[in-house]
Amino acid sequence: MISQILLFDQPRSAASLLRRVVSKQPNLEIFDNTFGPARGRQVDWLKSETWATGMSFGARTLFDLTIQRGLSKWQSAAQDAQEKGKIVLLQDHPFSTVSPEEVLGVIHNPSPSETDLLPKEDNSNNRNFTLIPDDLLFAPGTVPVLTIRDPRMTVPSAYRVLGAMGLAHGSGRPNFLTSTSTLWTRRLYEAYLSRGIEPVVVDADDLMTSPEFARRLCARLGLDPDLACLSWPETSAEEKAKLHPLEYASQKFLIDSVGVDASRAGKSRDLEAEVQGWPAEFGGMLS
Repeated sequence: MISQILLFDQPRSAASLLRRVVSKQPNLEIFDNTFGPARGRQVDWLKSETWATGMSFGARTLFDLTIQRGLSKWQSAAQDAQEKGKIVLLQDHPFSTVSPEEVLGVIHNPSPSETDLLPKEDNSNNRNFTLIPDDLLFAPGTVPVLTIRDPRMTVPSAYRVLGAMGLAHGSGRPNFLTSTSTLWTRRLYEAYLSRGIEPVVVDADDLMTSPEFARRLCARLGLDPDLACLSWPETSAEEKAKLHPLEYASQKFLIDSVGVDASRAGKSRDLEAEVQGWPAEFGGMLS
């Protein structure tokens, strides 16, 4: 029996769209960005001039405190959903709950070989690299959902959105490497698989282009496929005015939409042509 759905999203991989697709499910309790404050502490640290030496004692204390608050929120949400006979869905980035030491490891080695990523006999590649306790991350009845998308779309999209949010230059190279790396998703996949839990991997293109895929996904998550939400009313000007500017900047396309939009999928775009346009748009940072 499914008790919790853990949606770990690669940024800009249509996780908010996925959440919209399941938003009409009566047996689902949705919580997002549970560890958003911890990610904020991460960003502040990685924007500092001393990021390479690790978090200061004071910053680490506050970071750990926000992690504990997020865990308490998670436990409370899971218990409340269980008492109501519902499934809890929690969404967050996989890197929001990792230690500064783990972050530095990825920054200094952003492109390990495929051999380094394969499972090892000592399980060093399959360990829980997050600060989430095993009894929550791998709880019985857990269905992990990992969203993915072609990096040729996610990386430039992240850079544009960060700029729209007032975070110039991708919020700095350390932050940008941390938030756009696909290593977190891959390592989570291996960690779950090594424990006999097969994650549900959702390619954004499939979600954007196939209503049947969206319905089958709902069924796989223990939800009603007939209640997959594929269209919705237009967001009014009054509703948009109430949104936080950063929320609107990060979800503009979804907020301005009236349904799943196949034109946003990679298969509907000339990605090679877009890559050729990167030098003019971004200069040397991405191109």
